[in-house]
Amino acid sequence: MGEIERMMFKSVRAVLLHSIEDYMKKARPEWILVHPGQCVLNGSQVHWTTEVEDAIKNEGLVGLDKYFQKLDD
Repeated sequence: MGEIERMMFKSVRAVLLHSIEDYMKKARPEWILVHPGQCVLNGSQVHWTTEVEDAIKNEGLVGLDKYFQKLDD
């Protein structure tokens, strides 16, 4: 049973990683439709966090405001 559980974890990780990597290759509406819902939620959170961190690191609060405006469009 332990081996089955380990394989399940590996499978879930592989699917999540694929959805995260695929995010940059497809338009978001298409990406949402080709991946399982939990992968879409997880992948969106990973990329949102990265983009917010980049905005803050590069331009501080101004960058964060620009990113907010981008999301609000």
